[in-house]
Amino acid sequence: MCAASLRALAKLEQVLPSRLRRRVSTLQTYTVPVPRDDAGPRVDPSILTALAAACRERVQLRLDYRDHEGTATVRTVEPYRLVNWGRR
Repeated sequence: MCAASLRALAKLEQVLPSRLRRRVSTLQTYTVPVPRDDAGPRVDPSILTALAAACRERVQLRLDYRDHEGTATVRTVEPYRLVNWGRR
């Protein structure tokens, strides 16, 4: 992130209500950036904030999973970090 972006973010965080400041902090803390690639599906921001909160709270999540062959299973995961891959 460039210096100007960091300064702008710091200013915004100062004026955010505490509940929103905590959500922004959670996203920053539990997100790992990866080089950008614009191909592929997008993820709803509300899902990202819910996953970041699950990382912070160290809770297990249950999800439906479909592998490359199309076999569906239910999995239990313990999210540790989010990987920021553009908007995916």
